[in-house]
Amino acid sequence: MTLNGQDYVIWHNPKGEVFALDNICPHMQAPLSDGWICQEKDTIICPFHALEFDGEGRLQQGEKNDTQPIIKPLELIISND
Repeated sequence: MTLNGQDYVIWHNPKGEVFALDNICPHMQAPLSDGWICQEKDTIICPFHALEFDGEGRLQQGEKNDTQPIIKPLELIISND
């Protein structure tokens, strides 16, 4: 989706939580919306090199997970379902 000229990728998990990040991987600028969702981890995976990001924009790498976001998340306010 595009909001105020900025592209975002949006997804949700089975619990109904919704996530939105800038729609660009910082590694090679791949559109994350061309990637896929890992429902078990609530992450989105880049289509170029399978980099995996959580809903806060933090890189997930097996046992080593970043604590600081490297992709800007969009703050979502969900009202009335």
